[in-house]
Amino acid sequence: MGTVYNRYMARPLRIHYAGAWYHITCRGNEKSPIFRDNKDRQKFLELLGERSQEFSLEVHSYCLMDNHFHFLLRTLLPNLARFMQRFNTAYIMYFNKRHDRAGHLYQGRYKAILVDADSYLLELSRYIHLNPVRLRRFEGVPFEEKVKALEQYPWSSYGAYIGKQGPAFLHKEMILGMIGGKDRYRHYREFVLNGLREGICSPLTDKKAQTVLGDDNFIAWVYKEHVKGRECEKEYSKMHEIVPELTVERIAQEVARRFGVKPGEFLQRYARGQARQALVELSCRHVAARVGMRGIAKRLGVSVAALHLSRQRFRKRLMEERVLRRRFAEVEATLRE
Repeated sequence: MGTVYNRYMARPLRIHYAGAWYHITCRGNEKSPIFRDNKDRQKFLELLGERSQEFSLEVHSYCLMDNHFHFLLRTLLPNLARFMQRFNTAYIMYFNKRHDRAGHLYQGRYKAILVDADSYLLELSRYIHLNPVRLRRFEGVPFEEKVKALEQYPWSSYGAYIGKQGPAFLHKEMILGMIGGKDRYRHYREFVLNGLREGICSPLTDKKAQTVLGDDNFIAWVYKEHVKGRECEKEYSKMHEIVPELTVERIAQEVARRFGVKPGEFLQRYARGQARQALVELSCRHVAARVGMRGIAKRLGVSVAALHLSRQRFRKRLMEERVLRRRFAEVEATLRE
């Protein structure tokens, strides 16, 4: 896949656009506490409300733990980086002054996962709200005690989602609206407690390129609108995970459309003709880096030597036949879109 960059130098992809949803988390330096008491937590939430209003940003869920925090946010403007810089700086300045300390409070940059709201919003809100009882000290604790601890925890938005008073800056209506039913608070509570009871895993395990969480259609849209053309930039890591993978079958479909034939006519082992040669050439150009020439040869039922011979003949035809050259270029341009 090209040059491999030092994983310690690579930076995760940042994608900003109006209306984007993000899961944000940030941890204390060397896992140290970022809150020493409730006064710190109260100030943190106060600053969160002020800065979210200043930057036209919606806070939909949050949870403050001793050494890290979680947010589920929607940016009405493409300004997440500016918001996080101002918000984190304000809290760090407060924290360092109050506790007579200096230096870094957080462990590196904040993590921002771009979220497909249609597919993952509910699951992420549940994951965030369950954090207080995912601690090691709750292992083996009876379910009823976990529920009590969860519902008495004052430093997450869960209370507001089950009918208690929440901060003025919290936007909970959209997620509650996704639950449905007349008594949304009760239904949301059941949804969260079912996740606790069943031990549902974090939805963040599905993320791609360290920073995008969504279904295939969302991943394809993100790539087309925000990533295409940036695949080789050094500072981004694992970018290839959201680049749509071409397959021999996908290439065959486009070749069939442009050459006016059926895929089955040139995917068979003994197929001949321009369409077959075009398929071989395009597969070697765009698929070999991932599956190798042997993988392509196996899929097409021929030897690697036969692939090389087909390419030699086809390249000669491309130089001699203008119409073929144009048609081939059209297929390749479509595959790159």
